[in-house]
Parts: sequence; structure tokens; C-alpha cells
Amino acid sequence: MINVSVDCDPVLDSPNEKMVTDFASSVLNNHETPGGEVTFIFGSDELLSDLKKEFFHKDQWADVIAFRLNDTEEKDVEGEVYISLPRAKENAASFGEPFEKEVARLIIHGCLHFVGFDDETEEYDIGADSYWYNSFRLKTVAAIHDYLESLDEAGKVLSIATTVDVMKILNDDEELDTFFLSLLYKKIPQDIKEALFDPYLSADGNQIRISFRVFESYPELQRNALINKIKTDLVETLGLEASQVKLTGLLVLYNNVLQSLFRSQILTIGVVFLAIMAMFLVLFRSLKIAFVAILPSMLASGSVLGLMGWLSIPLDVMTITIAAICIGIGVDHSIHYIHRFRSEIKRQASARIAIEISHASTGKAIYYTSVIFVVGFSILGLSNFIPTIYFGVFTAFAMLVSLIANLTLLPLLLLSINSGKIKR
Repeated sequence: MINVSVDCDPVLDSPNEKMVTDFASSVLNNHETPGGEVTFIFGSDELLSDLKKEFFHKDQWADVIAFRLNDTEEKDVEGEVYISLPRAKENAASFGEPFEKEVARLIIHGCLHFVGFDDETEEYDIGADSYWYNSFRLKTVAAIHDYLESLDEAGKVLSIATTVDVMKILNDDEELDTFFLSLLYKKIPQDIKEALFDPYLSADGNQIRISFRVFESYPELQRNALINKIKTDLVETLGLEASQVKLTGLLVLYNNVLQSLFRSQILTIGVVFLAIMAMFLVLFRSLKIAFVAILPSMLASGSVLGLMGWLSIPLDVMTITIAAICIGIGVDHSIHYIHRFRSEIKRQASARIAIEISHASTGKAIYYTSVIFVVGFSILGLSNFIPTIYFGVFTAFAMLVSLIANLTLLPLLLLSINSGKIKR
């Protein structure tokens, strides 16, 4: 028979003695303890802190401390359990649990020390010591889970809330308290724990992982906006600290790559146009001709990027290279045409005749080369991979615009700035 006695600091309200006896007897009897004498002392934070310093050499608060007074080899148990009622009250408020339930948890906790459980036993203590694995914090996890599932871009969402939902169904849809969760975590087979707990909960219970899959085929998917929205909502709406939120995975990695490409695209195109202008100035020794030479490439690259924006087609690793290809080929055609024009205008009577000869020679070469480019890139439109289709079709479009600009706009501009140059 287990004899239980209760002692309480007179300035504190003593717990119900029958409750203490029932819980203590239940735990010890379930662990095949034939008999014993256990005293429960309910005191202040200072009392347990002093005991922690004296016997464990640790300067910290404690909610429960248990001392076994007889040899652990003996089947009967003699011991004392010290419980801090102020600490129990604070824990109850933190976990959102009734005060009586928290006291009951500490009673059970203390009794388990008498039958071989230790504070270093991570499997059991995870409910009491971890940040997330308790009935109060798991409600927050469930709210995060539901929020992510509500997003239009969301595919499959998996978290520890999924595991809790399964356990709740097995528990006849009744809510799971922290003690039950702790006991379940300890008793559950290792293979089930690896499937239901390990992917979503760290070993110490202080970190959770939520798997959030995104519909990449969602037509209005904006990765950077989605990531920023999730971060903002988790902090401002669901009450998490910014330091608690860490988004990782392929979605974030791919978005970081794209954002880096966007920044480099803007900087690179600007630098490339300036470098080409400088090259034209050196080559043609004329600011007017340098500006005229670069216009077809600017028109082609601007047209293809504008068309993609108008059609709401996002830039990605494939489509972001189209403008660079267009600039490279367009500038090459402009150089060939202007070089031939400058050679002919030295020999012909007028700029118009020089244009006609340039069109009949270099213009034909530019035409056939561009047609080959357009046809070649258009073949990629037969692909089953959407990014490849975009790359092929829009590159072909850019080549077509570059061809038209080099054979129409460029000659007109050259004719305009050389209209007064007639050979005498």
C-alpha cells in the first residue's frame, strides 16, 4: 500500500489531498510498486531554488524536485517530492492549461523519478521542457498549418499538426493534453516516431518543420511576393517573432536565384549598352552613328521584354537570357550594315545609292542569317517543356524585330544623318 502525506507552505493554497493521493498511487501502482511512503511538500520558488543549489549545484528555478530516501533496489518506495506552486501557476498560464492539471502533471513527474525516470530522459520530458510540443503551442502550429493550406498557391502541407490530427482521431476526437502527448512520444514505436514525429519536430521539441509544397503550375504564382507574404503574416497575424520564422527549401533557393538574376539583368543590360556605345564611338568616331547603331538592339530587347510583361509571363532562368542574345546578334548586324554603308558612301554620289547597295549586299546576308535564327529558335516551340517554349518563341520574336529594325529603321536613320552628303 502506498501511503501519501501532504505538507504545504501556510501562505499558499494547498492542493486537494485526495487528488495528490490518487495521482501518486496510480503512477506508482502502474509501475508495480508494492508499497511505500511518499511525502509531497508544496512550497515557494525560493524553496526549490535553494534545494537545486544545495543538492544539484545549479542556480536555477525548478517546478518539481524528487528525492528517493531508500535504496533504489528496494521495491517499496520512500521519498519526498517538492513542488513549487507559483511555478505551477506560471506554467499553467504559459501552456493554457488549468492550474489543477499542471499540478497533477508535476505530481506524476515527481513520482516517475521514483521508478527510474530521470530528467535527462528526453523522450518523456519533451512535453514539459520543449517549446512547441505541448497542447498550448500545438494550437499555434495548427493555426500556421491551416493558414498555409488556405493559400491559393498551396499544394500539400504537412506538419506536426498532421500527426496530432491523426492521434486526435484515434482518441475519439477528444483534445490531447500535454501529459498524454509526452507519454505518447515516449511509448510510441521508433519506426512510427520516425514517420510521424521526426520529419516535423526536432529531437528537443524546440523547433518545428512545416513542409509546404507550391503549385508551380499556378498561373498567378509570384514566388518573391508569396515568400514575403508568408513571412509577414506569420509575424503580424499569427503572432510569431521574426527570429522564429525561417523559410528554406527549393522554392526559396529558386526565388533567390531569380532575384539575383533580375538584379544582374538590370545592371548588366545597362552596362552592356554603355560599353557598346563606347565601342561604337571608337569604331565609327561619331556620336550620331553610335547612337543610331545601338537603336535596333534596344528596340528588339525592349520589345520582347515588353511583350512578356504584357502577357504576364515571368522572367526565369530561361527567358532572362533572351535580351542578351538579342543584343549580341542585333549589334553584330548593325556593325556589318553600317560598315558597308560607310564604305559605299565614299564611292557613291548620294547616301540613297549607298543605302540601296548596302541593302542589296550586306542587307541580304543579314536577312538570310536572321531568318535562319528565327526558324531555328521557333522549333523550340514544339517542346513539351513550357520554359523551353517561351525561350524559343520569344528569342525568335526578338530576332525578327531586330531584323526589321536593322533593315528599315537603321537605313532611314543613316539616310537622315547623311542626307546632305553628295559627292561632287
